Amino acid sequence: MDSTHDVVFRSPYGEITIRWAGDVLHSVALGPYTPFAGAHPAGAISEKAFSLVGLLQGYFSGVPVRFNVHLELEGHTHFERLVWTAARRIPYGEVRTYGWIASKIGKPGAARAVGGALGRNPFVLVVPCHRVVGADGKLAGFSAGLEWKRALLHLEGIETDGERIADFGLGISD
Repeated sequence: MDSTHDVVFRSPYGEITIRWAGDVLHSVALGPYTPFAGAHPAGAISEKAFSLVGLLQGYFSGVPVRFNVHLELEGHTHFERLVWTAARRIPYGEVRTYGWIASKIGKPGAARAVGGALGRNPFVLVVPCHRVVGADGKLAGFSAGLEWKRALLHLEGIETDGERIADFGLGISD
């Protein structure tokens, strides 16, 4: 198994730590709290890590990007994998509900379990859990905090009104 390497990317909203092993993404963590020790020099990371940094630069410049990277899913449950796969299909600039994901994975009524799986998402941004909200449009939880969630949604053109999506329900589709 390849050894892991961390890269710290400084976004307009705070630091993002990316953890790689070879060409496989292990995690993406948003600061200010970053649970990984320091960054390795650029020469110690894979070409795929450089590619992801380029995608992040585009994303934070307001360009809709698709984070097409291989994720390390070993050690995660089948349910988590289903949830994260469904969340990856939510387009840039759109939101869906926890219940929507539950229905898409064939588990209607499992909205809370979907929320739990998204709360354990180690691939923040790549698996865009910030695009998932409560049935009433409430922003609900986000591992990096609601400030990050609001900022990411705003970057994608989604306005919030306090703790909810403004004009929630408009533009929500299957």
